[in-house]
Amino acid sequence: MNLLFRKYLPRNLDEVKYHDNIKNILQGLDINTIPHLIFYGSRGSGKKSLLYAFLGYYKKKSIIRTIKTTKEIKFTMYKNSVYIEFDIKEMGMYDKFIIINIIKELAKTKHVCHNTIRIIVLHHAEYLSLQAQYILRKIMEIYVSNCRFILICNQINKLVKVLKSRCICLRIKCPSSENIEHLAQKIIMEENIDIGKLDMDSIMKGERNMKNVIFKLDLFKYHKLCRIDIDQKLNTMLDLMLSKTITQQVLVSITTNIHQFVMDNNLELNTIICLLYTSPSPRDGLLS
Repeated sequence: MNLLFRKYLPRNLDEVKYHDNIKNILQGLDINTIPHLIFYGSRGSGKKSLLYAFLGYYKKKSIIRTIKTTKEIKFTMYKNSVYIEFDIKEMGMYDKFIIINIIKELAKTKHVCHNTIRIIVLHHAEYLSLQAQYILRKIMEIYVSNCRFILICNQINKLVKVLKSRCICLRIKCPSSENIEHLAQKIIMEENIDIGKLDMDSIMKGERNMKNVIFKLDLFKYHKLCRIDIDQKLNTMLDLMLSKTITQQVLVSITTNIHQFVMDNNLELNTIICLLYTSPSPRDGLLS
């Protein structure tokens, strides 16, 4: 379905409505000479929106990689012509092996076709183990002429000082409730969403995450019209989850689909769960 949050995502820094100080800093940077960066702030503050407004919304290709330690470890990287992305959460306890065997090799290698630096984005950087953080700091120092790192995290206090000292740390604050309500009212008017004050108050109650508000408006709109739909990937995930036999292969397929959906649509996992829960089941009665 056509999600409102995708329609109202800022496509470049000029379209970013808030975070003026951060926006001005990023606009003053050349993407080919940027320093290592850390974007940090509470969940829903807009870190990813700023990141992609800065780097660009280029189509990404997911690549499944495998490394061998005591066993085979599979993980996903997302790549396009400008940057490469990894999710530290997916690496788990094997993060140091992936950093040594994969990320280090990427940092060592220059682009073949054009003379630009590599940009490697690490999401959920606070989940890096201490050993992995010190290894990453060393890689940052040695291969700075080839590669720049952008770390995204909610809690910067979980990163060691020597790693933070190699980066420019940008704190992303949550938009104010007034700013969120102003944009929500603009979307309601532009999309002709028929919503009463009680429903609007329920959506806005204690909310500091703009994406969540837009998603709630989306869900309200489709519930109201009684025509909730989900796209092909959500149907695929739901179908897998409802399999009679959950094998390891099915679990890998579910995980792969979810990670792909997260990276392609810039969503949180709980948002996907909300969509799955509120969507009609492809098998009548199984979710009712």
